[in-house]
Amino acid sequence: ASAIATTFAQIPGANRVVNSLQIVIPSLTVRLYFEAGADRFVDVDIAGKIDPIRQFLQSYPDLTLRVVGHSAPTEPNAAALAMQRAQLVRSALMSRGIAAQRLVGVAKVGPPPDVTQGDGEWMSRCVRFEAIAAP
Repeated sequence: ASAIATTFAQIPGANRVVNSLQIVIPSLTVRLYFEAGADRFVDVDIAGKIDPIRQFLQSYPDLTLRVVGHSAPTEPNAAALAMQRAQLVRSALMSRGIAAQRLVGVAKVGPPPDVTQGDGEWMSRCVRFEAIAAP
């Protein structure tokens, strides 16, 4: 943005530059769900979910993806299990050619932000994604 302002400042008569550009980060609503206590996903998720996520990242080469593993608070070793789920998905994407530095794995015990208590505990056993724009 500052390069644009500097360029316009060189134009005779240009006293002010207003930039109303808004950067929209694309969202990725795909989630992978897991059985209670499990850190494995089913093969159908590879073609049905992992490959589309890979394609999304290839379409947006400047994005980084936060891979957020969730676990239900009632699952044994919930924090470690949430991280194992995130790492499993991260590894699957890396094995399909996505660079490790574009994938940040994090763990959260409890449901994703848009899941309420009445939605069922199974919705807390998932991996979701947050796109992060390059600085």
